[in-house]
Amino acid sequence: MPPKLLSNRKVKFRNEVVHKGKIPSRQEALDYGQAVLDVVRPILKQVKKKYPEGVRKTVFQHLNECRASEDNKRHISTMSIGTILNLSIVDPGHNDRSLEESLASLIRRE
Repeated sequence: MPPKLLSNRKVKFRNEVVHKGKIPSRQEALDYGQAVLDVVRPILKQVKKKYPEGVRKTVFQHLNECRASEDNKRHISTMSIGTILNLSIVDPGHNDRSLEESLASLIRRE
């Protein structure tokens, strides 16, 4: 089954923002961001499920390539900050949250 793609309308919107300087409204930006998440999340979920070892190896390969040459003999370890797209978050509900819900969870409530 081919992956879901952004609609032509969303691609046109993106091009207007990126290439023509359109300033989107907050709602337009949220709608576009949600559309991108709706395309990326199922693919990310499938890759993590089908190829967990490949994901792990790729992450560590990337870390290995990023470290300084003088650190070559040190072991690699990781930490992560939970972002809206994240390979290490185990919470199944994380990818069910909308963009707006995820953004709202970042706002400090005093």
